[in-house]
Amino acid sequence: MHVCVSERLTDELMAELVDKNWKVRKEGLDKVVAIVNEVKFITSNIGSLPEALKPRLNDSNKILVCFVLV
Repeated sequence: MHVCVSERLTDELMAELVDKNWKVRKEGLDKVVAIVNEVKFITSNIGSLPEALKPRLNDSNKILVCFVLV
């Protein structure tokens, strides 16, 4: 069963992923992981999630970089 998670990938969640405060970015990443872990298959409609996660690969907080890579 494929699940569309686009309605859960809100503008607020995307804003958390790019927030200046690393703790807020971490909370956003935790939410994304929880969403992904709840479903087996995700449809291709994931909105701006890839663009929001891309900067986290070069995050100044190396813990968050490791978190994204897992």
